[in-house]
Amino acid sequence: MKYKKKNKSQPARQLVDSPSVNEPAVAKQSSLTPLQLMEQRRAGFALQQVQAAIGDGQCKDVEFRSYARSLPAMIQNNGLGQAVAFYLSKGSKNVAYKRLYDVLSDWLTSSGQPYADSPDLLDGITQQDMYQYRHAQAEAQALLSWVKKFAEALCESEPED
Repeated sequence: MKYKKKNKSQPARQLVDSPSVNEPAVAKQSSLTPLQLMEQRRAGFALQQVQAAIGDGQCKDVEFRSYARSLPAMIQNNGLGQAVAFYLSKGSKNVAYKRLYDVLSDWLTSSGQPYADSPDLLDGITQQDMYQYRHAQAEAQALLSWVKKFAEALCESEPED
């Protein structure tokens, strides 16, 4: 068997040849906001939501920070649907769980997102196809990366004894 030498002048092949891989995603420009990268929109939304969650005094910083840390792993291990259903069920007794569910629901049902046509996140998860679900799960992980970073930075840590 003969093997051909790899031509170093040719660029490596990409598995996916789509604009989202080669070019950054850019949000549609409105008359009120400047043109922004999707990552900037995620970061801005996450910052706003974390500040609102800890600023209203209803949920404890320590709890919000802890639950924000654990949600991405829960989504990775159990899936988006199971994780958000768990957070919603716990939200009736704990405001921090409900706030994190609301953050995801507000983002994933906003314009340009996978469940934009759905009134609620769980409605979108149960009524859309698997491609939308996978897109929503990836988008949730990208948003939660920012939520987690801002919660770490802005929420007070547990008091030292």
